Amino acid sequence: IAMAFIGTLNTTVFAQKGIRFGFRAGVNASTTTNGFGSGTSFKDPNYRVGSAFGVLVNIPLVAKLSLQPELNYSSEGSVQDGQSLGTASGSFTQIFELKTNYLNFPLMVQYKGNDKGLYLEAGPQLGSLLTSKLLTKISISGFPPETDVKSIFNSSVISAAVGAGLNVSKGFGFGVRYTFGLSNASDDQEIKNSSIFIGLHLKL
Repeated sequence: IAMAFIGTLNTTVFAQKGIRFGFRAGVNASTTTNGFGSGTSFKDPNYRVGSAFGVLVNIPLVAKLSLQPELNYSSEGSVQDGQSLGTASGSFTQIFELKTNYLNFPLMVQYKGNDKGLYLEAGPQLGSLLTSKLLTKISISGFPPETDVKSIFNSSVISAAVGAGLNVSKGFGFGVRYTFGLSNASDDQEIKNSSIFIGLHLKL
């Protein structure tokens, strides 16, 4: 019975007219609630710029609503700096850059606001961690220039996303999306991800 129900659901969904496959690409400005220097003389984490791109399927539901599952690669993380001890030649600033790469699975519900192509969107996102590295810009106190820190990060994170955009013409459009972490990215300390995505999409 369950298999028959799933088969009927798949047939119903994909038999609908207007289903469109597409691509999206753009840039991320991401940060974290805490960093590796948090609790010391380091400043709060700042934004790190990375790339994001992936594929999508837009499935019409009712009237102005559609469901859009996606599969995206996303380069995230944060940048954190703080004043370190001075040397004979003067003081200098130590910088930590956290670079995390995720494979994200957002499930967005989109609402078409008007006939001019404006849309609003919101939905949950599951992220699967691919790599996580800590880059040290000025290597002192035993910190190597690059350290693999994937072992102290959780393999998956849950987030929520909200956004808006504009479908221009012939499948082209652009959008802005803000994603904020609901679950902790690490068990060692409280680190939650957030990012602002700005990019283009093409629906075939």
